[in-house]
Amino acid sequence: MKDTPFSLSTGQHPQPWPAGGLPSFVQPRVTRPLQFGNLKRLDEQVRRAIRHAHDVEGLSERTMKWWMTGYGQFRRYLVEGGVDRVLLRGEPQAQAEIVEGWIAWMRNRGAQHGTVRAYWCAVYSLFDRFTKLDGMWNPFRALRRPRAAPAIPRAIAREDAERLLAYLRNAKGSPLLVARNLAIVSVMIFAGLRRGEVLRLELSDVDHAARTIRIRHGKGRDGGKTRTAYIPRQLAGVLRSYEQERAATGRAAARLYFLAARREGGISDGAIRRLFTTIYRQTGLRVSPHMLRHTFVTMLRQAGVADRVTMDLAGHSSLAMTQRYSAVFSGEHLEAADHLSLDF
Repeated sequence: MKDTPFSLSTGQHPQPWPAGGLPSFVQPRVTRPLQFGNLKRLDEQVRRAIRHAHDVEGLSERTMKWWMTGYGQFRRYLVEGGVDRVLLRGEPQAQAEIVEGWIAWMRNRGAQHGTVRAYWCAVYSLFDRFTKLDGMWNPFRALRRPRAAPAIPRAIAREDAERLLAYLRNAKGSPLLVARNLAIVSVMIFAGLRRGEVLRLELSDVDHAARTIRIRHGKGRDGGKTRTAYIPRQLAGVLRSYEQERAATGRAAARLYFLAARREGGISDGAIRRLFTTIYRQTGLRVSPHMLRHTFVTMLRQAGVADRVTMDLAGHSSLAMTQRYSAVFSGEHLEAADHLSLDF
């Protein structure tokens, strides 16, 4: 395809834009094409966008890793397919074709539909930062997001949650370790805390008198939003038992973290991963921290808690997100149908 000049005054190419000006999907802030001299320059732009998102927007390290994983796959395709120079010339139509080619490349390599969608969304989100920073056109906006089959409900059934907690309560190990592991899983099941929120939990965040947990720097931009989680009576008992074991072993003064490690300070992400690996090996329950958060939302629905209240308890920004987190298990439909009766 012949390269075409780009006009900063109009913010468009004479070609291949359709007749009549900019296509409807182009945002007003787009003023230049996505164009670089070589792949190294694109890599520098990626690093710059990530630094800005982390330092200015306050996005999480997990989001940065998601972007880099997606971009790594996209970059690999550009190099293996020999289309990196075509992408960097700044021709929107050719760039859109390259994005389509990447989708086909991933599918032909056996990637699942959900994986393709996740990588695509990661690079889409990353390249949107180019637009925000420099007015660069994001070629991913020219295409529809790849479809994926509806996710299998990720919550675990109530009986499995009970079996999980029973295993942790009766597990072998020091009293402090047993109490701590039970507390970790319990705050996920009974209060809906995310993995990172558990890791950052401080002593001052747990208020037994008010039966609340303050969640600082939760999910979201600008350092994450703060919310309040609530402590059901069963969880209160678990946390008090852990605190008693912690005090008995001299860990009460271990800095400020609520969940103490064997060394000074709080537990690590690796400690949580090892815990869930052990759970699977010992019980056969393949669970993750996020599955327990789904379970928390599902159990609230099963208990008849209003969606609006559940949304606040989970820290969701919309009811639609809360409803996606709630799973319906076998038998619930028939139980609900049995509520319908007529006197005849």
